[in-house]
Amino acid sequence: MARETNLVSTLEILKKSGIWIYGTTVGGGTPPWAANLRGPLCLVLGSEGEGLRPLVARACDVLVTIPMQGRVGSLSVAAAGAVLCYEVARQRGLRGKTA
Repeated sequence: MARETNLVSTLEILKKSGIWIYGTTVGGGTPPWAANLRGPLCLVLGSEGEGLRPLVARACDVLVTIPMQGRVGSLSVAAAGAVLCYEVARQRGLRGKTA
């Protein structure tokens, strides 16, 4: 986890290092289970209520959306982060393994 002053610049540096940038969006993105989360990646989660800023979203390689049902519009950033980290671990076969 990191906080950066100039996030777009940092994302470009990460991309040049071979890291894929996955940003979150409320709608219109790829479901997490349909995205390839097995390689080196950086998850970018926006602020609650406002999401990612447009420049940050454009800097992402892939935008992912956690589908919601019923009257729930979105998850808190903490819950969304937990869901996405679990999906990364699931795809990498890390469930139940210890370091």
